[in-house]
Amino acid sequence: MKKARLVFIVAVCVVIIVAILRLEGRRNQRNASDVGVGTNVVRTATPVRRSGEGSPETEVALEKSSAALSPMRETDSVLVRLEPGHPKPAHIVKAQKDGAQAKITFLVVDDKGRPVPDATVAGGFYNHERDGHGFSSQTQNDGTVELTDLCVWEINYGVEKSGYYETRGRYDFYKAGFDCVKDGRWIPWNPTVEVVLKRKVNPVAMYAFDYTANYTVIPKIGEPLGFDLMAGDWVAPNGTGKTPDFKVTYFRDGEGRDFTHQELVLTADGPFAGFMKVKSDTYSAFKSPHHADTNDVYTQELRFTFDRPSDTGRYVDGRMTAEECIVFRSRTRIDKDGRLVGAHYGKIYGPLKFATSHRGPGSMKPLFYLNPTENDTNLEYDPRRNLLYPKARNSPP
Repeated sequence: MKKARLVFIVAVCVVIIVAILRLEGRRNQRNASDVGVGTNVVRTATPVRRSGEGSPETEVALEKSSAALSPMRETDSVLVRLEPGHPKPAHIVKAQKDGAQAKITFLVVDDKGRPVPDATVAGGFYNHERDGHGFSSQTQNDGTVELTDLCVWEINYGVEKSGYYETRGRYDFYKAGFDCVKDGRWIPWNPTVEVVLKRKVNPVAMYAFDYTANYTVIPKIGEPLGFDLMAGDWVAPNGTGKTPDFKVTYFRDGEGRDFTHQELVLTADGPFAGFMKVKSDTYSAFKSPHHADTNDVYTQELRFTFDRPSDTGRYVDGRMTAEECIVFRSRTRIDKDGRLVGAHYGKIYGPLKFATSHRGPGSMKPLFYLNPTENDTNLEYDPRRNLLYPKARNSPP
């Protein structure tokens, strides 16, 4: 009896120990994933002014500012999470004030994953506006370049090479909530950061309706209005357009600039016409795919909202963001058997803003592109050849 009880106790202890080890392993995995181990982490290239640095509000804002600009795969990144609710350790405070040594390796590849030699990597290690921490280096044959300098927070960089679209990004050595400084050095020490340079393949002329122009007035509420991208205008009788690429319907309540709800609906016009949402490569000057996918499923309708509830007065923004891109198919033709034989392809870059207007019921500020050649899926626009505004040079590719 005693022997059986002893065996039972030993078995229970083994089960408890295994459970603890598994839990600890999961915690370590979570800690690792929080700092980007083996994942595609993204950081913004925009330098952040650090007045008021060190306050919780500032650090929250800085974390939110790390939006998508450069896809980055970081290796060898194992950090220890700091105890929540405790003051920031003195060695991290010192590093953010006076700087700590930082080392990083950039691996530059093209959009097919191939190393890009002789690319120029230029930028600066942030050091509270102190001079002497800029750099400009060329990648080696394997696409890598190593950089070392004093730094108080992050490195901002741009990568360029003839025949490619420029990429910009930012890597944060400081990682809020983690013990990221050791022996006067930022850790992980010398992470490898993969940066993608998208190739220039075949830029073509397109009809580009540029959002940097004035807002376009939406003349009616609640009525589907055709928009002709080749004319850059509403279809008659609301404008000079003839053939709609899609229809736009605007809803709102209230009068003038007072509202609680606004909605913009894009509707496909014609069989097999439609829209497909894709992620915008905001790290690159060229944000869309090179080609539209003819085999993908195109949805007939997209809806975006912009609300200001009366009980809170705070904006709830459901409009298309800069991180989104829409590929569309329009001007479709079918044969006698109902099969698609002709179509035009284009894209819409976010943000797609719409709002009330003093010039009409509403307004929108889009960035639309349309390839003029039927059945050409190429979405790579040449900014020097805008068929809608021949003198314009400000639309991104």
